[in-house]
Amino acid sequence: MTRHQHCWTQKTANTLNKVPKSVQPRMKETLHDIWMTETQQEVHKTL
Repeated sequence: MTRHQHCWTQKTANTLNKVPKSVQPRMKETLHDIWMTETQQEVHKTL
């Protein structure tokens, strides 16, 4: 599980580095919501 979490941590950091700083807080929150969902249907509801 640690490896999986590390992967998500790096993906989140890399993604946030690609967007403007003004968008980063909302993007971080959205990525976290996606990460915490259990099903693909829940992800679509989040977006």
